[in-house]
Amino acid sequence: PRPLPVGFYLTLNAEPNALVNEVAPLSNVQPDLAPKHKFLASATIIGDRPETDDELDRLARVELETMFPTANVKLWRTLRTYRVSMAQYAQDPGYQSGLPSNETEVPGLYFAGEFTSNSSIDGAIQSGATCGNLLVRRLAAVPA
Repeated sequence: PRPLPVGFYLTLNAEPNALVNEVAPLSNVQPDLAPKHKFLASATIIGDRPETDDELDRLARVELETMFPTANVKLWRTLRTYRVSMAQYAQDPGYQSGLPSNETEVPGLYFAGEFTSNSSIDGAIQSGATCGNLLVRRLAAVPA
């Protein structure tokens, strides 16, 4: 019934052994994602969980109440639960040494995506920024 009190920021859960990894205040960023006077957020749980959707909902609410003590989580309504297998690739220690670069061996072809950095929203943004900067430097070096 009211927006998350975090502005436009993704909220990470730093608690050890947390169930909820992050919460995105979707309608804080784009109000048209929710009906008037309603608000939409997305909570991410990482891993292949054995609990039913209802059990996950109940367990997640306990953490969400701690994360957002003024948000009255008890009034929130779960709209949908998605279970996405293979949403992130394995990131064991040392995994980055095997990732491709933004540059390729094909002239004019560049990669931008989390697969060049780390499997996360931040990794995708970081890779896009790195690729964009690389392109700006390459274009600046080309004579007019």
